[in-house]
Amino acid sequence: MDDALLARWQAVARLPGDLEKVTRRDERLPFLYEALRRLLGMSRARLFPIKRPMAELSAPGRNKLPVLEYICLQRQPVMVSNAEDEGLALPRELSDWKFPTLLFIPLISREVALGVLALASEEVKELGGADAELIEAVVPIVARTLEIETMVGENERQARYNKLLEGVEALMRDRGWAEILGSVVHEVHQSLQVERTLIFARRGQESLEVRAGIGCPYASAGNLGDDACGLLAKKVFSHRKTEVQNFNGILDLGLTRPFCIERQVVAVPIASPERVHGVIECFNRLDGKDFEGHQIELLERVAGRMALAIENAELLDQIRQSGINAVIGLATALDAKDAYTASHSHNVGEYSFRIAAALGLPYDQCERIKLAGILHDLGKIGIPDDVLNKPDKLTDAEFELIKSHPVKTGKIMAHFHDLQDVRLSAATHHERWDGFGYPDRLKGESIPIGGRIICLADAFDTLTSDRKYRARVTMEFALQEMSRNRGRQFDPACVDALFRALVDLGSVDLNGNALPSHEELERLRTEPPPPLKPPPKPKPAEAEATRPA
Repeated sequence: MDDALLARWQAVARLPGDLEKVTRRDERLPFLYEALRRLLGMSRARLFPIKRPMAELSAPGRNKLPVLEYICLQRQPVMVSNAEDEGLALPRELSDWKFPTLLFIPLISREVALGVLALASEEVKELGGADAELIEAVVPIVARTLEIETMVGENERQARYNKLLEGVEALMRDRGWAEILGSVVHEVHQSLQVERTLIFARRGQESLEVRAGIGCPYASAGNLGDDACGLLAKKVFSHRKTEVQNFNGILDLGLTRPFCIERQVVAVPIASPERVHGVIECFNRLDGKDFEGHQIELLERVAGRMALAIENAELLDQIRQSGINAVIGLATALDAKDAYTASHSHNVGEYSFRIAAALGLPYDQCERIKLAGILHDLGKIGIPDDVLNKPDKLTDAEFELIKSHPVKTGKIMAHFHDLQDVRLSAATHHERWDGFGYPDRLKGESIPIGGRIICLADAFDTLTSDRKYRARVTMEFALQEMSRNRGRQFDPACVDALFRALVDLGSVDLNGNALPSHEELERLRTEPPPPLKPPPKPKPAEAEATRPA
């Protein structure tokens, strides 16, 4: 045996010990590649994991295997000269390997194809007997190293995935339907490292449409049901089966928008045993590789937990809505006790919604403020009817009793833990912009926006409806009164929003009063209102421009 060959065999003998000295996992495989490259006199080395049972590779009907899986079935090294000339379909990761000689070594352990070690030489080489013996000796070392790395990697990945699942469950716990979709789409997008993530969902009788997404310029419009991604979602939704589509499969679905040329997409149904709620789709791994089985399995597990969370959220919504309906019923019953206020609470809720929308607040927040408007007088349920319906001037004691109703409203609603924002809006609707309201003399923006809106809506509906103690005022006077108290009782921005909301209301208000034209509303909004004639009798500083509604 010559000295060069002896040195190579000594390097093989040292290799297991040398590998043990490499403590960092991310350096172990590169170290092995370099050792093998030098040992076999090659220019480049790379390992391609397969991790599939040999029985699966040789199963009937599998006559068109990828080249590396086919090499595993040969169970011996394969040397290829001029791969391009032979038309060998190499993996795209080897597309830049323009070498005259390629060597592929299958790594098989316990009848599992662990992978293929690919090596390249800048020289034309042949596999000699000494090389074959060296390869035979080194393969068990490489296979064992790959087994250990695979096992450790699997354990780390499983721990990472379990942490992700726990995080997803924590994010979804006690959340609403939209919050669940929004939280999951971010977690999945970050964990799988993909270009785009979409969630298509259907609620009630609504159509299946995109409800959450990252990385897609069209997702926010919510109009993708007839695009390739939407058609794939409908297919998966209908069949309740995971689909993995490559470029051609996506192209067959039909592309209607630019930037939708996808390399690969995996679509998973969000389903429980009883129902399908939607589909989650992930497009194109950032590293350019195809989705692996463990990633698809993770996505399926996340989707399963999503389905359960959505059903729990729906059940909680039903329970909460039952409680809300009961409270709304109380508010309606309170209005019904007096023919003059039969629709006041619902009017205040509707005006509040329209003012909030005119301010540009999100739809969900507008709905919550509307609910607070409906419930704003709930605390009056504890005030005697003879005080509530008194047609004459209230005594100081009666006025103080009436003024206690916002606090009572807050106490009643304190038991509804999911309605604390609604409670704050309802309980602060008699605070004033200038700080002279009640019960807490809050001022300006320290008053919740819902309270500021309901304050205005309450006053406007009170002035434009008949009460036992006075008839309704003219629409012009009511609007002048709103402008007159801009910056005093009312938030100026809310007053402007009321005028904009009335334009959209139509020709009459909620009490059947004729509304001015758009031009007249704009004049009343911008012109300083005339002084009151005769001036009203002075009231205590904390009293409002109108009697408490």
